[in-house]
Amino acid sequence: MQTQDSVDPICVHAGPLVDRVRQGDSAGVEELRRLLIRGLRFLVARKLPASQGDGCVDEVIERVIRGIQRGDLGNPLRLGQYVRMHLTTRTREIQQEQMPIEDPSSLDSASCERRKIMQDLLLCLSPGERESLVHFYVQGHDEERICRELRMPAAEFRALRVRVKARFHELC
Repeated sequence: MQTQDSVDPICVHAGPLVDRVRQGDSAGVEELRRLLIRGLRFLVARKLPASQGDGCVDEVIERVIRGIQRGDLGNPLRLGQYVRMHLTTRTREIQQEQMPIEDPSSLDSASCERRKIMQDLLLCLSPGERESLVHFYVQGHDEERICRELRMPAAEFRALRVRVKARFHELC
């Protein structure tokens, strides 16, 4: 099981390379590009059609390099996670671009259906659980405030949100 402090083995030696990229060293940029390109191609091949793979990989590498040069990557040991974050973001953008534009009337009916499911789901909860979710999702209160006001442990509140979200997705 990975923890917050776990790092990829390849990133243990990435510190000097990341420093070179931060300083604008073109040889460091090319070395980072060579380090990332093969793995990114493999990961992209699982998510996108081949015709979009190379463009996605190039875009992700450019984003990573620009981010490193701006100082967005604080800890070089997090390079792998940083790259995966950009990869996930870019593949989602591409997938959303490919989605067909839906008829607005079908969106309204889907929205009404989802609203009805959510209302039914809320009615199945206890009044305290329902109140905590309304505070969070409707009134925009933060988790800490809700837990303090409703005297609910934070872990219980997070578990409630996860449980209700999972049930909602099952029903949709």
